[in-house]
Amino acid sequence: MNQSDWVLVAKKGNKQFRYKLGKHLLVQYGNSESRFAGELMEVSKDSITLIGNRNKFLSKSIAIKDINLIT
Repeated sequence: MNQSDWVLVAKKGNKQFRYKLGKHLLVQYGNSESRFAGELMEVSKDSITLIGNRNKFLSKSIAIKDINLIT
């Protein structure tokens, strides 16, 4: 994979996880540990946008600062 294909790089300790658009992710976010599963559609400076796995008409923007876990 070309480095230019990556749109999101998540770090945990010394490890880096790289994601490109279209990747299916489960994101845990916020104080209540809410979760959203979907396809990565957009990454901006301060948020990511996913389109729902179960409902393709449902999209969710999540602030990067609120993300606790990406799997």
